[in-house]
Amino acid sequence: MNTELAKAQVKCLPFIGNTLAWQDKIAALVEGLGKEPQVECPLKHYFLPGVYIREIFMPAGSVVIGKIHKTEHFNIIQRGAVSLFNADGTREILRGPLTFVSKPGVQKVLYIHEDTVWSTVHLTEERDLERLEAALIEPHSSYPQFDRTAEREAIAQAASEGLLT
Repeated sequence: MNTELAKAQVKCLPFIGNTLAWQDKIAALVEGLGKEPQVECPLKHYFLPGVYIREIFMPAGSVVIGKIHKTEHFNIIQRGAVSLFNADGTREILRGPLTFVSKPGVQKVLYIHEDTVWSTVHLTEERDLERLEAALIEPHSSYPQFDRTAEREAIAQAASEGLLT
């Protein structure tokens, strides 16, 4: 077993070799990792008429727990490599560049092997981040909360300057 996989399995221990339901495993992982220092995963937001793209940078060595999306959407891994842990107990290594579709209700758990840039593409006219999240993501109180004020202000500024089409 290589060192990278061993690290992923240690960090994702709640997923390996037990019979907990998927959401219980994720809750245990959120609780356990919530006690660790949190990794900065910067976001970028892109808009066109009818399209919203959310891009995230995830540094190597981190574990990322995605939110549950309400809609089918594209995922684009521009660069990097991750282990994707699935609800059925399987694991896949995904390597960019790669494009695939996620169905509604899916929650991704990732171990980041290499610095990764990943985007999701959503069909929507909405540009307000709070309304976007309400429309696209299932609410969940145990997720870590981040202050997105600066992102919202930057989007509002770009919109007022006509930079968003």
